[in-house]
Amino acid sequence: MKKLITNIAVASCLSTSLYAAYNDNNTDYSLEPAQFYTKVDAIEPMSTANMVICILKGLRGDAMVNKGKYSVLIDMDKCGDANSKEKMYAIAESTRADNDSPQTVKMWVPKFGVGDGQTAQILGNAVITKGPSKTNPVGEFFMTFKSVVIVGGETKNPFKGEVIASVDANGKSLIKFYQDELSFEDGSHNISKAAISKSTDGKTGAVLTQGKVRSGENKTNKTFALVWDDTLSDNKVLGQEHNGTVSDYTNFTGSSKVCLDKTKFSKKVYGYGLFDKSKGKLLDINSGFPIEAEDSNGNNVYGYIGYWGTWLENDKQISDLSNIKKVDYATDTKTEITLSNAIGVLYETSDNGWKRINNISSNLSLTNTDGNVSYTFDSTTMQLSGDHSVSLDLSLASDSTKTYYYYKDENLTIASANNTIIKLEEPKRINYTLNLDDVYESSVTVNGVAMNNGDTTYIDYGGKGNLWIQNKDENSFDFNPAFTFKDGVILTVDSKEYVVKALFGEREIQQSAGGLTDCSNLDLSKTNSLSLPTGVTNPYNDESTMPTEANFPSKISFINGVRVDK
Repeated sequence: MKKLITNIAVASCLSTSLYAAYNDNNTDYSLEPAQFYTKVDAIEPMSTANMVICILKGLRGDAMVNKGKYSVLIDMDKCGDANSKEKMYAIAESTRADNDSPQTVKMWVPKFGVGDGQTAQILGNAVITKGPSKTNPVGEFFMTFKSVVIVGGETKNPFKGEVIASVDANGKSLIKFYQDELSFEDGSHNISKAAISKSTDGKTGAVLTQGKVRSGENKTNKTFALVWDDTLSDNKVLGQEHNGTVSDYTNFTGSSKVCLDKTKFSKKVYGYGLFDKSKGKLLDINSGFPIEAEDSNGNNVYGYIGYWGTWLENDKQISDLSNIKKVDYATDTKTEITLSNAIGVLYETSDNGWKRINNISSNLSLTNTDGNVSYTFDSTTMQLSGDHSVSLDLSLASDSTKTYYYYKDENLTIASANNTIIKLEEPKRINYTLNLDDVYESSVTVNGVAMNNGDTTYIDYGGKGNLWIQNKDENSFDFNPAFTFKDGVILTVDSKEYVVKALFGEREIQQSAGGLTDCSNLDLSKTNSLSLPTGVTNPYNDESTMPTEANFPSKISFINGVRVDK
């Protein structure tokens, strides 16, 4: 399943006495939410296990025993997938022979994104032997799951796995997780495993996890051990990793131990907003937007339409797409649009330099600079009439100031909604003079070159969530911005002052200030009793035919676990 990512609302901690105007109640600045997910490689398999448990809870099989098939909507954001702003539609059926028998809950999901532009069906099968209680908040059950997709006439399972919840010999909750995830890119398999033992109140616990962790362009299989005991070392976690696949989980000598502080995090911001310093109003320009569409096989395709060009995943072409929608993830809205390719791109050059022309308010009559050939550029269709098989130097026929136009034979995507072209604005270029008080980093490197206080770099702003800061290393595979702005930093755009606010990104747990001394009361041998699963041990949902609404009432029965069809 998709990686779990945890939403965290980040409140501004700036002094209201200093910035009372822009962060007053009900300003754009104050009302705009900030969302971050927590990145901890060691707990990724645990996180997916938690997602499966959340989905099972959202099916509400307890309320629909022996009542036939029914439909539900599950908010995947609340189940930990902050990439998903939509509710997952699922069909379920809960059965039980009598009060002394286990309860079976089967699940069918007609359409679920599995990456690389593919969508799959999901089949789930859960057997519950004991429900949640005060002494065992999770209960005892197993749930198997698998996704099914047809690729080139071949049935594939992008992911399949199992979660088992039980009670160990010491009366602690024990959860085991196994998942086999298929890569469409190279056909490789990523096996994720986890074993979690924790007390009823969650204050003590031990964890083993195993899975592939990305480092640059490569993925390495790693095993992690974690223990915590808040009665001895409050908010501290002792951990250790071991490279490779190991069978002796008591021998974690491959790397040094680390003491982590659950209250301390570093922050990497992926998207900022700029807000008017005096009124807190968002500087809302549109230099591009994400899109969702379907290819000829009905698979999801994701992309971005921008001022500087168009990107579609997996080298898809616009002609391959249907059901194209402009997406606003902040408001969770989608607008149907039409995309077409113009036959070229028009640039303008004058004493102020080059400028790409994506939006023209009126038609232009142009001539070749040698005066021999005339052209007309239609602002509605963004098409140039005339011989455009090669790049041409053009100028306005009636332009005495000699503003020149350069027409280049390259792709330009034109988007329209309700027969109106969506105009894209050129991103705002901001010259920024580094002040280390503005950023979280104590030192800054841009594209491999160290920057000092007073040095200048440039930033581009293309609208909410699109403040582009150069990378630390221009050759880095990962997105790694050179610095991270603090909320409230002032930037000047077109001679007007705006303040920065982080809107989304990730945060990573940090080492405890006192190092291993802060975890001296914790013992990794607590993981000795744990073992990782080696595969799926229980049956999958064998009813592979997807139910249709003709077989059950089409009205949604539950949304996020709340009954709505009464």
